[in-house]
Amino acid sequence: MNGLRADSLFNPPSIVPDTIIQSDTNNVSGYLVDTIPDSADQSDSLNRLARERTVIEDIVERTARDSIVQDIARKKVFLYGEAVVKYQDITLKADYIEVDFKTNSLYATGLPDSSGKIVGVPEFTEGKETFKAKTMTYNFKTKEGIIKNVLTQDDLGYLHGEKVKKMEDNSINVFHGSFTTCNLEEHPHFSFSFGKARVIPDDKIV
Repeated sequence: MNGLRADSLFNPPSIVPDTIIQSDTNNVSGYLVDTIPDSADQSDSLNRLARERTVIEDIVERTARDSIVQDIARKKVFLYGEAVVKYQDITLKADYIEVDFKTNSLYATGLPDSSGKIVGVPEFTEGKETFKAKTMTYNFKTKEGIIKNVLTQDDLGYLHGEKVKKMEDNSINVFHGSFTTCNLEEHPHFSFSFGKARVIPDDKIV
């Protein structure tokens, strides 16, 4: 899959997030600013980065409960705590989201709370389709993604998958998965298991 690798995990920078709500909405042709810039530096940075080309030509909205760290040199944005990224008809929610404008990709995962339990796992919505997963990556350019340990629901029931690849035509390739009409997310009472399947939204599973 172009722009994404199934097993490539991004490494969050070693920082302690602030406990403030932050919001950042702008056209991504000038998508990055310094973490704590003064007004003059911010203006210079935005003007310089606005001249750089990117395939992401629409507005990216991003918010986070704890902090938003923006790295101009690496062209990345790191969001911590109840993070939300919106782009066109895509909404991604997770406790940690990394936006990489160099590779035009997103990476999301949950983070451990004070007890060590992973919370804020990714929830990805595109149009009418919603996925919950342990980790996920998505490429803006190819419109494809890799989703691990996924749960999704359609009109027929619930689809579980160890690994899911979302294709540009919105079909979904599922590996080592199961299908059930039971609404228990973690341990359904019954299910039909399969090694590999393809899901065509609003149509069928083959």
